[in-house]
Amino acid sequence: MGVEVKDPTFKKGMWHNLDTDNDVPYDNLRWSVFKNKEAEEMYRIISRDAFSFIKNLNTGKESAYSRFMSNATFLIQKPRTLVKVVEGIDALDMNNRDTMGDVYEYVLGKMAVSGNNEQFRTPRHIIKMIVEMMQPSLNDSICDPAMGSAGFIVESAKYVQEHYKSELLQKANAEHYKSGLLHGFDTDTTMLYGVDNQDVE
Repeated sequence: MGVEVKDPTFKKGMWHNLDTDNDVPYDNLRWSVFKNKEAEEMYRIISRDAFSFIKNLNTGKESAYSRFMSNATFLIQKPRTLVKVVEGIDALDMNNRDTMGDVYEYVLGKMAVSGNNEQFRTPRHIIKMIVEMMQPSLNDSICDPAMGSAGFIVESAKYVQEHYKSELLQKANAEHYKSGLLHGFDTDTTMLYGVDNQDVE
């Protein structure tokens, strides 16, 4: 509250879209803004600007995220279809911590890969039980080699936050939490969720 965000995703002013060679207001790229646009305008913003912006996050710096997004293609072809997608996502209850897992499982089913690539979502209560049994600490290095929607990573981060509040105030522990504690991998690049430690703070 009242503290300026360091290195914000949406800065003040304009963002230059290299794909179209146009300057775009950062505000236009915000979900809260484009979701209220008319169908044609929303489609133009998302397909030409927002999608390109997502592909070039981190100002185009080389990262796992930028590598996996480099060949991504915007496949929604009609403005009305996009409106339905946006309305559906906007209606999701984001207070339900398992919503992303449900969406992930739904997408797997629609892509007809669930089961074929042995990609299944572990229910949240099972994840919570396993993490509580393992009792992760700040002395650990936690890795999920098949992370999918990163349920185990997020739950582990939450556990450490709740049980090591005072320890996390120490600089060395905070640095380990941010850059050395949590690691996730997925063999299928099309399903890679792109989670790193910054996503679970």
